[in-house]
Amino acid sequence: MNININNKLVTAVILLLVLTLFPLGNITEAQEAEYKMAAVFPGSIQDADWNTIGYKALQNVNDELGLEVSYLEQVAVPDAPRVVREYISL
Repeated sequence: MNININNKLVTAVILLLVLTLFPLGNITEAQEAEYKMAAVFPGSIQDADWNTIGYKALQNVNDELGLEVSYLEQVAVPDAPRVVREYISL
C-alpha cells in the first residue's frame, strides 16, 4: 500500500514539475515556441488509476493545444529524476 501511495506522489510531482517548467500561457505562444510535453509514469498507463489519468491529461494537451507529447511508463521511482533530465536534454 505504501508503494502505491509513493507511486501516486511521484506521478503527481513529475506532472506538476512538467507543468511548472513549461507553462502553457497563451496557446498561440506555446505553438509558436514549439513546446513539447513529456510525462514519466511509475506504472502502466492502463492501471485505471493515477497513471491512466495522467496519460489521458497528456493526450488532452496534445488534442487541445497541439503540443507534441511523449511518455514513458513503468519507470522505477529511483530512476525518475534521471529519466526526466534525459527528456529535458533532448
